[in-house]
Amino acid sequence: MNRLISFSFTKFASLLLILSIGQQSAKAEDPNGTASVVGVTIVPHRVEESMRYRRPRDPSLAARVQLFVMGAALPGKFDGKSPTELLESGDWAWHDMSAAVKPPPGAMTVWSFNGKSSRWGVGQEFQLSADGLAETTVKISEPMRWISAVTFLSSDEQVQPDTIVASRRKLDC
Repeated sequence: MNRLISFSFTKFASLLLILSIGQQSAKAEDPNGTASVVGVTIVPHRVEESMRYRRPRDPSLAARVQLFVMGAALPGKFDGKSPTELLESGDWAWHDMSAAVKPPPGAMTVWSFNGKSSRWGVGQEFQLSADGLAETTVKISEPMRWISAVTFLSSDEQVQPDTIVASRRKLDC
């Protein structure tokens, strides 16, 4: 099912978060100050038959994972390994956590990584432990909905857009 949504530019960030978070239910930061994972987005790697490769492709499929963390927390260990260790072992292709700073209480931050092995693909889960965050299990699930395209428009033909048209995709259950 495809849906086209048109709305003002100022509401884009909120709508993007609402449409993209789906695997974990959103919840507020713990009153005692412990941060929590309030959402997870998964972009599974796929192989299209129409794609051509110079070398035989690796049959293991991983996923790109984004963790939405509410509260003052810093990235820590993913199944007992640091992001650097996961890069060095070839399990991850990249991550954006090396420059992470502890946000103020109540703020939301996003930790992203791109898996490179099937260990980090759909159907898997991992233990997340981090400074300021209670240890939690994160499931890498097939997404039920996602934003498939976004177009930025300007009603007065100016360089700055004032309208966004988003196409949302939802799997039929």
